[in-house]
Amino acid sequence: MTNTTVPPLPSDCTVVTASRCWVSIFWELDFNRTFLEFRDRPGMASNAPSRDMVTVRIVKGMERNNQTLSSGREVNYECDSSDKCNGQEGLQKLLSSLSVEDQFQEELAPLLKIISPFDARAADCLYFHNTTFRCPPPDLRRCHRCTVEVAQQTSLTEYACATCEVDESRDNFVERFKTFVLSNPKEDIDVAILGCQLEGCNTVNNANLVYKASKITFDSDKYFKN
Repeated sequence: MTNTTVPPLPSDCTVVTASRCWVSIFWELDFNRTFLEFRDRPGMASNAPSRDMVTVRIVKGMERNNQTLSSGREVNYECDSSDKCNGQEGLQKLLSSLSVEDQFQEELAPLLKIISPFDARAADCLYFHNTTFRCPPPDLRRCHRCTVEVAQQTSLTEYACATCEVDESRDNFVERFKTFVLSNPKEDIDVAILGCQLEGCNTVNNANLVYKASKITFDSDKYFKN
């Protein structure tokens, strides 16, 4: 689905009264499938200004062949600027103003090689953080991969967390997501995450490769011109 192929809402959709509207679009690019979900969301304070926001996510995981990355993209849009702002017209306007690119397969696939069996001690996952929220120390008995998460706000590093992940339900992965406040595109948060198993792979330098190998932009001039 693109900005030119956004379908109308299904006839059985119920329009509800709510403070904020929300829609999620998820693309399974490998299978050429798109999933849409529409909901209402809790509102902000009644005297708060309108604050439409969009979060764009690129996520790829290593396939079992240890060469190819699965490919998915997601857009979450939350708005209160107009009635039915999360409908067909609002989505067309939003998608035509977004640009998403990545070269994760070409640039990062070697970093995501699956190591089986995984030896947490040999992997020597880095542990450091400058966060005020939880960044748990590695638990070598349960560790399945090294991880690093870095967030930037207006291109300045806000936080970094490098540790060891205990979730065994997924394979090695790379993810980038960026949130824009549409009325002020400079007010954004930009996050890069890497889950890997090579020795000492969860460095900030490798997280920065996620930024270099992808691009997520929002054209506010085009959005407000439409």
